[in-house]
Amino acid sequence: MALSNHNAQAIPFGLHPQSQHMLTVTDVAKGLACNCVCVACGTPLMAKQGKVRTWHFAHSVETNCKTAAEAAIHQMAKQLVAQHRRLFLPHREHERDVLGKFGLWSETISTLVQSQGIFPLEDCQIEKTLTPRNANESTFRPDVLANLNGSPIAIEIFNTHAVSEEKAKALEAQGVSVLEIEVHDILEVDPRHMLAELEEILFEPSDKVKWLAHVGDSIAQTSLDATESRLRTQWKPKEERLLREHVSRQKQEERKRAYREKMREVEYATFPAPGGQILIARNPIKVTLKVFGHLQDELFREICHIGRKLGGRFNDKYRKWEFFKGEDQSQFLTQLQTRVEDRIQPYTTKTAGTRIFSDAGLQEQYEERAAILQFESGLNRAEAERQAFLLIISEHTNS
Repeated sequence: MALSNHNAQAIPFGLHPQSQHMLTVTDVAKGLACNCVCVACGTPLMAKQGKVRTWHFAHSVETNCKTAAEAAIHQMAKQLVAQHRRLFLPHREHERDVLGKFGLWSETISTLVQSQGIFPLEDCQIEKTLTPRNANESTFRPDVLANLNGSPIAIEIFNTHAVSEEKAKALEAQGVSVLEIEVHDILEVDPRHMLAELEEILFEPSDKVKWLAHVGDSIAQTSLDATESRLRTQWKPKEERLLREHVSRQKQEERKRAYREKMREVEYATFPAPGGQILIARNPIKVTLKVFGHLQDELFREICHIGRKLGGRFNDKYRKWEFFKGEDQSQFLTQLQTRVEDRIQPYTTKTAGTRIFSDAGLQEQYEERAAILQFESGLNRAEAERQAFLLIISEHTNS
């Protein structure tokens, strides 16, 4: 049920001074006869038990108290834990990912710290000062201090302020488990249902309850250390085998990379020709002769004739002639270069009007690029024309 503005400011519980118990408005007499005070400011309360508005407590006089409702909920939550001497505790476990060398294997291990359920508490005391074990430890006063399975547990009610990380760590260092229970949403509930809502959070499975620290955490870490050690021992023979295989694969890949680098073809000579370019390249075991662009048919046949005459093998996949000459290639390279130069010379001798590209636009770009390269880069004319040709071919191919 949505609350009216009036109900949002209502005080749900009152403190009975004589018994020091928090009471609901249905537990007391009407008006000032309720004999209750505000737990936040100590002002006497009136039990509003009318026929129109939801029953609630209110200050009997004007006051600047702004936290009456929050304080009442906070105090009632502490009282319920101390009275019932039991509490819902959430599941808690620790996990660890164990990785082998180079990530060759991995497993996730876990150990239980606390199972989920309703557990009894002993020696429940509200706001009891926790005596430090030595002078270096701070003094704390948890909302509720109790014993869980023989170990101290600090139960903190999170209404307006969450437990600070510093406080949780300090309590953990003193061997105290820390449990935080979130109740600040209770203020939005109809006052008639607040008690039931609190009891549901405290005594039934709820996501409002969480561990900030547990005395079993250190024991769990020790257990995980032992489990990890056993696991590594079990994996050791297989890990050694996997490591050998891993190293073997790495070496094999390194050999492949080295071989690919060694076999990479290096440009030896290039020859611009009408409509394309002729390239001679080499690696340690072979020499290649390749044509780029679209040579005149007659010149292309001349190049093929050279390939066959010198004992080459045509690689149809990469469209090039291959000559397997082993390590001693110098004499063959000279011979091949001379043959190519002789064959293309009639086709590359320029006279007025000789064109490289049949397309007038490409020819103009080619001549302009060659001139710029020659002037700006200091290249000789032949090299400037070669680079200009390659640029035009590349741009034209990719367009």
